[in-house]
Amino acid sequence: MKKGELIAEFAKRTELSGAAANEAVNTLITIITERLKKGDTVGITGFGTFSVTKRAARKGRNRRAQDVHLRIVARHHAPGGLRRDEGRLCECNRRGHR
Repeated sequence: MKKGELIAEFAKRTELSGAAANEAVNTLITIITERLKKGDTVGITGFGTFSVTKRAARKGRNRRAQDVHLRIVARHHAPGGLRRDEGRLCECNRRGHR
């Protein structure tokens, strides 16, 4: 699902106009982004936790490549119930893919 599809579904379910739904979704994304930039953790019950972690510097796989520097990345951790449901949604899990 892309952002536009999310906004359309949100508008349909809440009976808001497309512009109001767009504003609501953009506001939610902005709030989460601002809090993550501050280093906070954002938890939404039933959906998961957004957090910021650091990836250590490492040597690149390409022998001609330079070192890969320390990176700060956003992560999402789904709650247990959602993770169990994900396994049933995708056939690829039966083949050993994640």
